[in-house]
Amino acid sequence: MQTLQYGFRMRGARAAVHRVALLAALLSGPGCDRTASPSGPTAPGRTRADVQRATVGTESRYVWTAANHRLALDIPKDARLEVGFGVSPTWPKELDAVNVSVGLDDRVVVQTRVERPPKDRNQWHDATVDLGALAGQRATLTLDASVTGAMAGAQIVWTTPQVVPAASAAATRPNVILISIDTLRADHLGCYGYARETSPNIDRMAGEGVVFSDLVASSSWTLPATISMLTGLDPPRHGRVAVGLPPQEPKLEMLADRMWELGYDTAAFVGGAFVAESMGFGQGFDRFWEVPDGGTGGDTLQRMVGESEPWMRARRGRPFFLFLHTYHVHLPFQPPPPYDTLFDPSYDGPYRTAFTIKDSMDLLKAKRGPFDPRILQHLAALYDGEIRDMDDAVGDLLRFLDASGLARDTCVLFTSDHGEEFGEHGGLHHHDAKLFQELIRVPLVVWCPSRVSGGRVVDGLASHADIVPTVLELAGGTAPEDIDGQSLFAVLQGRGHPSRTFALSEVDGSVARKTGTARSIRSARYKLITSSIDSSEQLFDLQTDPTETRNVGPAQIELAQELRAVAGPPGTAAVPATPAEAPDDATRERLRALGYVE
Repeated sequence: MQTLQYGFRMRGARAAVHRVALLAALLSGPGCDRTASPSGPTAPGRTRADVQRATVGTESRYVWTAANHRLALDIPKDARLEVGFGVSPTWPKELDAVNVSVGLDDRVVVQTRVERPPKDRNQWHDATVDLGALAGQRATLTLDASVTGAMAGAQIVWTTPQVVPAASAAATRPNVILISIDTLRADHLGCYGYARETSPNIDRMAGEGVVFSDLVASSSWTLPATISMLTGLDPPRHGRVAVGLPPQEPKLEMLADRMWELGYDTAAFVGGAFVAESMGFGQGFDRFWEVPDGGTGGDTLQRMVGESEPWMRARRGRPFFLFLHTYHVHLPFQPPPPYDTLFDPSYDGPYRTAFTIKDSMDLLKAKRGPFDPRILQHLAALYDGEIRDMDDAVGDLLRFLDASGLARDTCVLFTSDHGEEFGEHGGLHHHDAKLFQELIRVPLVVWCPSRVSGGRVVDGLASHADIVPTVLELAGGTAPEDIDGQSLFAVLQGRGHPSRTFALSEVDGSVARKTGTARSIRSARYKLITSSIDSSEQLFDLQTDPTETRNVGPAQIELAQELRAVAGPPGTAAVPATPAEAPDDATRERLRALGYVE
């Protein structure tokens, strides 16, 4: 038996090794207790009750948490087996090696010895086995692992095995890719009227797809906005609004949960921090990968697209849901050449090619009055350079989908969690617990070439919460009745306009190290912002005052009362308030790198 440092070794002429994402079990044998003896058959069905989550390295998956398993499989024609193992959560220093074997009936198809990896290189080990010779048979699968040394608090985990049938000739349900670019405001994209050429590839998607011109972010910072995006609940309903680790109860039904139960393969490649396994975002994903090394130099959309391409390619013929998230255009602003000087080439002042977290803290601490307008213009140019670099990765994704043949059966939804302020209301970035348009007007572009006629711009209110029911209907499911989101599926099909009358946003004062809450309620024309942080209320007519400089509340008392009644008082929640816990050291370092903590 040969010793391998990484990956499995297959035996047999038709076997091949692939680094693939593993899936939750879809086994045709009868279900039984997961705690049964390994000598008896264990074949859980595709339900979350049958599996647990485990993290190895920077990736979490659905697993079985025992070293040995034995189960019966019915094998269809031209199928393959996908399975893998890991040592969770970290590789103990007392553990020298793990001896692993995978068998089918009396034949060993995978046999390897995995030695202790280098420090911080613990990872999953994945295998694919061709089952063509066993078509139409029932075979007994055995998964066995033994250790040399001591586990010392860790455990062997097996990703739940899956028998994958051959790809069908035509997909009946589309693949869905949801892309969330952290801190991207809509009005800095060409398809939303921006003069600079920041987004040629996003603009291509917009020209071939559908642009929603008035998507309202559910919050002005990452955690509550992304939870609304993935649950269909407004912040007062989900209650995950404070800085820190969110409460784990009550459990929220995530979009990935619902797609998994529809039979979709699910994966996420994310930037971590406020979108991390520790924050509850791994729920429902067969594979949940976070950028390693605190995101330093590697948290780009290019990285997420590159990491996800092998997984997408291996899913051909069966539908998948993929979530891509990156802090690519978030502070620090340091786009690579030539984008660092592309949009302000004559500038020769401070921060010429980069604006770091330290630069931001120093600038904010030194502030005694309005920011220098020339510096603000340059910071916006660096931000635009980040967008242009991110847009190149959108082009990479579109080229991959075209070249792989997946474009025909794939729908891409491109959006952002919130925007960014460049002095419009006296501040910088998005850490001031505000809800002005530069912070909560975000893009939504839907590109679905074979299913949605393109080249349309849709007016009318939409919200982050609308993404969940829209995706579910695209996938052939139904929109849940217990969420706040309203499906845009009929709009995508060209039937009518968004029916939403109001859109709600909320930000907790903790993001600015203050107490209280600010809440915004939007109608088609007006926007009311109420805040218990500073006991203020402002009403804006966005039709005549899109930059929100004139409070018309004193002249529109009845309208303000109507919107106030819809929004409810700030700070009220439909779920019990549970204080957020302090983040662990690794999460805190990631948040410090993004400027959320000092």
